Amino acid sequence: MNPIQVEKNEWRTATTPVEALSAHDIREEIVVALYDAETRIGGIVRFTQPDSRVDAGQARQTPAKYADSGIAILMAEASRQGANKGRATVHIVGGAHITQAEAVAKKNYLAARKNLWKIGLVVASEAVGGGVPRNVRLQIGTGCFWVSESGHSELDAARHSGQDQSSLKGGTDLCLTVC
Repeated sequence: MNPIQVEKNEWRTATTPVEALSAHDIREEIVVALYDAETRIGGIVRFTQPDSRVDAGQARQTPAKYADSGIAILMAEASRQGANKGRATVHIVGGAHITQAEAVAKKNYLAARKNLWKIGLVVASEAVGGGVPRNVRLQIGTGCFWVSESGHSELDAARHSGQDQSSLKGGTDLCLTVC
């Protein structure tokens, strides 16, 4: 089955083990992925702006555009489907400094961390910053989360999400697999 693509300012959840969620060409925006291994429910939100208070009307129409409303709607939908935030594994990817949007990238990253912390979610891994786009894929049946930098293939880094808190900063040839 082809992965369900998550574009800029979108969010998706999935509950079927054969499904996968993916996002490609992640630049200054941020992708937050979450997964509950017990219920096999996962989701991705891909936001481009840090704070919905700048345009409440736009936030009502496109809540995934903003860190605060996007993370909230992703967690609400995953919870509605049976996910438990106490069991959720969370990953952050993006915030690359590719264009003149370095300030936006930093604000998006900080907004993601702040909003995840406010609702009690701990980040298991991150791949942020650097100067190249990234791609991600979350396999719902296994919870494996792959990150690759554009132009590089997905390689198995044999990482296990429950063992340690990892922070991977961009700028190197990177491929992370968390299973």
